[in-house]
Amino acid sequence: MKKTAQLIGLDLETGGLNGYQILESGERVHGALYYPILEVGVMHCDHNLNQLGSFSVGIWNDSFLDRLHPWALKSHTESGLIDDLRNGSGLHDYVFSNNEDAADYIRQELAAMGVNAYQRKEKSGAIMFGNSIGFDMSFLDAQMPELAEFFSYRTIDVSSIELLKRTAWQSLNLPFVKKAYEHTALADINETRHELDEYTKHLKADQLREMESLN
Repeated sequence: MKKTAQLIGLDLETGGLNGYQILESGERVHGALYYPILEVGVMHCDHNLNQLGSFSVGIWNDSFLDRLHPWALKSHTESGLIDDLRNGSGLHDYVFSNNEDAADYIRQELAAMGVNAYQRKEKSGAIMFGNSIGFDMSFLDAQMPELAEFFSYRTIDVSSIELLKRTAWQSLNLPFVKKAYEHTALADINETRHELDEYTKHLKADQLREMESLN
């Protein structure tokens, strides 16, 4: 059986931004190392962007409260995410107390879905897609390195298409895709999958019309 690339949508909710940040104390920290990962949403899709499976895990211990950026604390409190994590409620399959157990679970679930670690020589296995996916990958690299290595270092950043729509790809008339911005990992990655699917359908329709015009 020929091995192929496998599309995995991924989205993180975190306690702050990546890159270097200045805390209220004046301390300079790297956000991807300092701020906690709170939630990971994962979605396996086929090459037509049909959803094959999905799951969500949370990570929480009360020490996180001291490491949340004020904006993140406000946002995740208002969304109910922090209460869901503390109470083990919400739509999470599991809520773990540390990154190591969460990363192990994610790898196990991916394997159960038939998803393989990316193999560079064969160009097969897990390729990650998402909006501003470099942000999510920076947190995985910093806090879940073994999970990050499961995926290809090349990623599909759907937010790049949004920028190209406004610049080099204006003539393609790609559709506007409305988003709810719920700021929960699984909801966000499903929106991203839908967005990428709408762009893909539009481009395929254009290609079909061009082929028909040549006949």
